[in-house]
Amino acid sequence: MVIEFRSSQTSTGVISNDVEKKKMILFELLNNCDELSKYLPNSKGIIQAFKEDVNNWIKLGLDKKPSFDSTILKYQPPLNGDFSFFIGVIKNQNSVPPRGYFLEFFFVQREEPVCNNILYKLYPHPANICISSKLITGSTGFKDGNCVVFFPENIISNNKIEKQNYALFFFNKFRYIYSEITLPRVSILIQDFKLIKSNKLNERDFYFARCVWGYLHDYFHHQGVKPFNEFLYLKMNWYVGLLEEIKVDCQTAIECLSNTEIPFRREVFEFIIFDRMFRYTCQDDFEYNFDSGTGFLLFNFLLEGNALQFKSDQIVIDEPLIKIALNKLILDICNIESENDEDLIKQMCEQYVGRYLNIEKTPSGRKRIKNINAFQMVQQKIFDLKKYALNSKFSEQDLFY
Repeated sequence: MVIEFRSSQTSTGVISNDVEKKKMILFELLNNCDELSKYLPNSKGIIQAFKEDVNNWIKLGLDKKPSFDSTILKYQPPLNGDFSFFIGVIKNQNSVPPRGYFLEFFFVQREEPVCNNILYKLYPHPANICISSKLITGSTGFKDGNCVVFFPENIISNNKIEKQNYALFFFNKFRYIYSEITLPRVSILIQDFKLIKSNKLNERDFYFARCVWGYLHDYFHHQGVKPFNEFLYLKMNWYVGLLEEIKVDCQTAIECLSNTEIPFRREVFEFIIFDRMFRYTCQDDFEYNFDSGTGFLLFNFLLEGNALQFKSDQIVIDEPLIKIALNKLILDICNIESENDEDLIKQMCEQYVGRYLNIEKTPSGRKRIKNINAFQMVQQKIFDLKKYALNSKFSEQDLFY
């Protein structure tokens, strides 16, 4: 029903045709949610919120842009081991086209791996809102494509989200994404591919290692002079957010290179470097994709610092220089964040990003990444791959390990 309903939605969430038919689907979905609450009593809050938002939308008119404010406020992430579901209009990151706001549904089970226990001691999270989960099933935007995240700020709303109360991840999707999309690219681009460790993980360890990355990434979001949870409105700026995202991944990578107590530390380091540079940058919408911007910037920065070098149409990684370059990138971004004037921070972030990326502003206001220069050869080799995948195909096998 959700898939049928979203087929009539535009990218802004409105219904473009068959309004009365789609209204009946919403009523049927409300009845089904009531049935689901019998098996998931902890879901009554999200069900009530969905009813409120749907009824408000119907009163407004389904041909008008909805606002799912109640859903944003009342969704509660599951406790470890518990099940949870979501239904609402949301924009999913890195999902399959068409992209925009659509009605979506997911059903998950939370599973925090035991290997993260050491991280809780080494890196105590001030909020610990990072939720590791396994996607059991979902609608198109969650199940298909490369979307592994669920953030409250992506739910459609007429109001600005001031605080992120949770960040839920579908980390069981990552095994296919990395194995079938990222690693084939790495194998033709990187010299000494045989030395790589992240291609030797089994299904269980893939999930655990991706949870390590997720926890440390979120931990660093909550550090520094302007932590993400306290300055969400500032970090939602495209340029500020891009540098924030690459900064916390660089901080995670440095810790993995330095701290021998981190589980799967080598694999996580490779996840970060290879996924950022060789997957996000070659998505079908790479010119307009926020995450691809982080990959292009990282690639160009490492190239500038000679941490990456081209030899015989392949890339050689100089790990000592990578460590130096990542630390410099972190320091540069932290220095910008230390400014008190937020307008100045936005301006400085735009200028810094402009040193490494040529950004064009389209008439609609979107950012377009142009003239990627040195990366064009890399992209061409990837696009010429005979076994070329853009989006993941979710499999129920990823539920088990």
